[in-house]
Amino acid sequence: DVDVAPEPNEVEAVAWVGPDRLRAMLAGEGGVAITPWCRVIAERFVFGWWDKVGVPGALAAARDADTIHRFGDC
Repeated sequence: DVDVAPEPNEVEAVAWVGPDRLRAMLAGEGGVAITPWCRVIAERFVFGWWDKVGVPGALAAARDADTIHRFGDC
């Protein structure tokens, strides 16, 4: 279990979703507003990480704390 306490000025709603639902949300289904930075992070990283969940050591191997990722204008 995780306690989520988003900043009310910044986050309207929080939902736990799986990869298929997130893809649908990013495609505009359901009328959910996705911030540009959230979209970039999801598309570039999250789906690759999801494939590693439940595989022993896979998430640790995917860790990259040394790279600064620059996304430009989101």
